Formats: sequence, C-alpha cells, structure tokens
Amino acid sequence: IRGLVNLAVLVCLGRVLGPELYGLYSYAIAFVVVFTAFGSLAHEGILVRELVKWGRPEETTLGSAFLLRGIGGLAGMAGAIGAAWLLPGARSGLGLIAIISAGLLFQPFDVVDHWFQSRLQARHVAWVRIGAALPVGACKIALALRLATLPALAWMSVAEALLVAMGLLGMYWRKGPPGRWRIDGGEVRTLVRDSAPMAATTLLVMAFMKLDQIMLARFVGFRELGIYASAVRLVDIWNFIPMAVMPSLYPAVVAMRKRD
Repeated sequence: IRGLVNLAVLVCLGRVLGPELYGLYSYAIAFVVVFTAFGSLAHEGILVRELVKWGRPEETTLGSAFLLRGIGGLAGMAGAIGAAWLLPGARSGLGLIAIISAGLLFQPFDVVDHWFQSRLQARHVAWVRIGAALPVGACKIALALRLATLPALAWMSVAEALLVAMGLLGMYWRKGPPGRWRIDGGEVRTLVRDSAPMAATTLLVMAFMKLDQIMLARFVGFRELGIYASAVRLVDIWNFIPMAVMPSLYPAVVAMRKRD
C-alpha cells in the first residue's frame, strides 16, 4: 500500500512541479538520506539480535538504543545542514535540507519497530506506517495541485516522521510490556562496539546510492536531475519486497541460531 501511495505522489509531483523543481526537491532528499546513517549507532540488525537474546532486560536495551539513535539523529541533522552550508552549489537547497533533516530527530522511535520485529509482530508497525503514509501522501498531492511551495512539501515529510513516531509509541504502550526504559553504560558500549562496522557500511552504501544525484545536480543541473530522479524512484519502489520480508525472517533466524 505504501508503495502505491509513493507511486501516486511521485507521478503527481513530477507532473505538477516540473523537472527543475522536482530535481531540487529530490536533491534535498538525497542529501539528507546520506546522513541517516548516523542513526545506525544502534544498528537495526544488532539491536534485534540483542532483543532476541534470552535473559536480557529489554527495557535497558531499548533505552540505550533510544539514546544512541537520538544522538545519531542530532548528528545527522547537524551534518546535513553543515555540509549543505559548506559545499559549493548546495546552498540553493539549504532551506529544504534543513527542513527535511528535522525528520532525523524522530529516528530514535524506530527502536519500537525493532522490538516488534524481534517478536515477529512487524505487522503492527506496517499498519502504523501505512496509517501515516496515506494522509501525508494525500496532503502532498493536494499541496502540489494547489501549487504550494517546496518547503511546504518538505514539512510534510517531517509530519510523516512525527506521525510514525507517535503511532509506534502508541502501539508499544498497547502491545508492549510494562516497565520504564533505562540507559545502561555497558549496553551502550556493546551497541556502539557491535554497530560501528555496520554504521560505517551503511554510510558508504547511502553515499553510493545517492552520490550520483548530488553530483548530477552539481555538474548538470536540477532539471536533468529531476528526470533522472523520477526514473530512479520508479525502480526503488520495488525495494519494498526485500524490505517487507527481511524484518520477519531475520529475528526468526537469530532465534534459531541461539537454540542450536
């Protein structure tokens, strides 16, 4: 469902904004996506592994991961804005980058997503994300048809991140165990030590995936980037297949390995 919503938004924005404005919008998104890797200080795979382990206080794991992801979100936002300010040619999208990067502040709430994955209950998270994507997608289309400014569209991305964060917290309060999250220094060190190689890999992968769009805008222009980004997004939509399968299979594989 989210894939269909994203496809509808893509078609509408591409037709209404035109190649140049859509290229500027895609440039800001690509720029910020690179810095989402800072949130991998508590990497998804490592966090799920820790939550699957028997005898571990999950409140401590969740609290420690929330802290690390909060620090990573702040670092990612600061890094995106700072890099846009310093790099030649990036200042034209500085305002959009600053707005979109604010969504990184809600990255810590993804630890709830990983808790549901560790319990093989990812369907609850799927409903939360669909519930956020539908109204935000409709608002983006409405804003585009009313010829709204690009900052207004960028704020919709932040609104979606906020809605997902609120939905995840609400779902955890309903389905999760009672108890307050705690921060433990030993758990923080474990998560940082085990996640550091994965975080570095994620940063390189994100840079590899988005650097082409950043370079295209720098050397050719936003109009050509808009055409290129539309084609890339049409291909990326199909990534939902492995992304939908992995959250359900990975915890089960980890649990089987622990039993064996």
